[in-house]
Amino acid sequence: MTNSAGTTASLMVLVGFTNLFGWILVSEQVPQSLAEWLLTITGIKYLLLLLVTYIPSLSLFLPGLAE
Repeated sequence: MTNSAGTTASLMVLVGFTNLFGWILVSEQVPQSLAEWLLTITGIKYLLLLLVTYIPSLSLFLPGLAE
């Protein structure tokens, strides 16, 4: 019983700090700045979508190719 209470408490602290971190990011407008910076790299938003979605998915297959 005490083990599950300790696990629950540590998860609740983690959720609380995650909420705080998200609030700080939004109040400092970090997501907007990141989006503007990414659009300066490529002006085409569909190419940006391709980079953001497909490049990280390639990392799923790269360890298997290295063997």
